[in-house]
Formats: sequence, structure tokens, C-alpha cells
Amino acid sequence: MLKGLIILEGNEKYQCNTVKDIAEKLIDNNYYELPAEERKNKIKMLAIANCMNNGIEILEDIKENQETNLDGKFIIKDEITYILSLLMMNKIVLLERVDANEFLKDIDKSKISDNYIIVNKYAKVILIEYLNKKV
Repeated sequence: MLKGLIILEGNEKYQCNTVKDIAEKLIDNNYYELPAEERKNKIKMLAIANCMNNGIEILEDIKENQETNLDGKFIIKDEITYILSLLMMNKIVLLERVDANEFLKDIDKSKISDNYIIVNKYAKVILIEYLNKKV
């Protein structure tokens, strides 16, 4: 049985069950054991690598009302914003099983007949909602 979350990154495919698993795959295997400052630095380095030569602005913090204009921005407030920014840039593709409810818990899935949903389609909406809760 396939897991609740499937990440497609280039030719690589990862199966995960939680956002924590995704962070450990995409950022660092020991991400949650790292001190907060080291976590922040790790995300920042990866964001810089992902945004090189493409004019994307990296924001560590976002102000209220700024979250509605996320085009051309890579948010690195935490691991969730990092993952969602990767999705918005289509650096990775994330599939979520309809019943997984990790990223898509607030999305109406009543009309979806497939087993998996492409989270990238909803990444901007999810990021805005997430930032509204965190600001």
C-alpha cells in the first residue's frame, strides 16, 4: 500500500506519512534534532540553492497583508513554508492521498474521485492560510 504522501523530485520518488517525514527527506534527516538556529540556517541555504538565477526573493519573515502577493517569493519562516514554497515553484511535486489530511485537510474533497491529489495546485492557498494563522 502506498503511503499518504508521495514526493516526486526529479527522478526520485519518496513516500512519507507526515509533514515531519517530508522535512526529514527534503531538508535533513536529523532536522528535528537540530537546534532552532541551525534549522533556520539549513532552510536558508537550501532556499538560496533553489532560487539561484531565477529572480525569486527569499523572505524569512512576512508581514501581515504581504501574504496575498506571494508570486516570485520563497518563504522560509519554517519547514512548512519552505515545503509549500518548493511546491509553488514546482521544484517538487507532492501527491497526497485523499484521506491523509496533512496539507489538504481544509480543502473540500467531496467531488474528488481519484486516490491522490496534487498538492502543488493548492500550495499558494495553503501557504496563505498557514501564514494567516502564524502571523
